[in-house]
Amino acid sequence: MALELDFSHPLRSFVAAVQLTVPRGTTTALVGPSGAGKTTVLRVIAGLVRPREGRLTVNGVTWLDTRRRHNLPPEERRVGYLFQEYALFPHLDVAQNVRFGARDNRLADEMLDRFGIGHL
Repeated sequence: MALELDFSHPLRSFVAAVQLTVPRGTTTALVGPSGAGKTTVLRVIAGLVRPREGRLTVNGVTWLDTRRRHNLPPEERRVGYLFQEYALFPHLDVAQNVRFGARDNRLADEMLDRFGIGHL
C-alpha cells in the first residue's frame, strides 16, 4: 500500500504538522515521545480524526481532502486499528472477546490460530 499524508491538526500544546510518504511494499514505524502525535497520525489514516486541514491518498485514491470537503468514512477505508486503550470485556477470555465482534466464528478461530493466541 502506498500512502501520502499531509495534514495539520491542533494537539494539547502545539499544532501537529505532518508530511509522510510511505512507498508501496515498505514498513514504517512512528516513533517519538508521548504526546508527539503518533496516535493522531494513525487516527487520521483510519478516519477516526478529521484534521483541521490536510490530504491523504492511499494507492492513488484520495481518502481525505479537507479543501474539497472529501472524507472517506472509516468503514470504507478497510483499515484495521487496534486501540491502545483497554477495550476488552474483562469477564471474557481472549477467544470470547475476538468472537464477540466476529460475523463468522470460524474466521475468528482461524485468526486466533494464525496469531497463536487461541489458548489465551
